Amino acid sequence: MLTSRNTKKDIIEWLNVWADDYLVKPFDYNELIARLKSLTRRNLKNKSNFIKIWEFSIDLEKIEVSKNNEIIKLSNLEFRLFSYLSQNKEKVISRKELYEKVWWEFDWDIMFSKTVEVYIWYLRKKLDKNWLFLKSIR
Repeated sequence: MLTSRNTKKDIIEWLNVWADDYLVKPFDYNELIARLKSLTRRNLKNKSNFIKIWEFSIDLEKIEVSKNNEIIKLSNLEFRLFSYLSQNKEKVISRKELYEKVWWEFDWDIMFSKTVEVYIWYLRKKLDKNWLFLKSIR
């Protein structure tokens, strides 16, 4: 985050909420470049094409989900939805964010439809009927 807000309260609040780094204006250009390089290195180290969540294994490269070494057939959209939810498992995700990140589009008409609910139902049916770790918050 690059900002002119320099109070300790602001810095702590934004680092706790979502910022990976916090740089206050005016700043040194070389420091900005060094921080960007550091963030890039950190992200490259943590990048993986494989997610293990509960008893499921998600292979992002093969676009495959398995449970107990058995492949579960998911549509492309179901796979994107499940992998996105898995990568953000500790976060409450809005309907709008799902449309932008999973459906890759945003249309107000679809926003008020039951599309998300239907695809969540598909996932629950295909993955496990007692899939209680996926909760809807209204």
